Amino acid sequence: MTTTYANSRINNPGSVSASASNINRITERDSDRLRRIGRRTFKAGSILFVVIGLLHTFVQLTDMAADDIQGDLRAIGMVDRVGAEAWDLWQGLGLLMGFFMIALGLSNLAGLKGRIDNYPAPGVCGVNVAMFVCITTIGYIHLGPMQLVGGPIGVIMFTIPLVANRNR
Repeated sequence: MTTTYANSRINNPGSVSASASNINRITERDSDRLRRIGRRTFKAGSILFVVIGLLHTFVQLTDMAADDIQGDLRAIGMVDRVGAEAWDLWQGLGLLMGFFMIALGLSNLAGLKGRIDNYPAPGVCGVNVAMFVCITTIGYIHLGPMQLVGGPIGVIMFTIPLVANRNR
């Protein structure tokens, strides 16, 4: 038995119109998948901020506070125009960096929970990407190539949700 359609372009499952709707469903499905991946990478990046901040703080208070490092920095003495010893600046900046990373990660996670759609805001993702570009650049200039590992990973983790949000 054969079925005929009045308008084969609309009703025929193999027609161009039916294929276009299938393509739309595929891209919609892919968009949803990309958004889920983006949400996960945002959460993972935010959690890593907290973990790295905790590790940074721990190392600053233990390994980086070793007697030989402390002695070398105390030997430098006061830093002109700052009014603090080099050792105090070292410890203060290291601890502030750790606390900053913890606060940023927790702030990202809190912002995610506060959203109606439970998806990161594009502005937050953009700020994180810009921050990682700055961290990578400044870290490479002043601290060496070790910054070329974490920075690009952070850029990727926060660019995915930014791109996924644009494809909505």
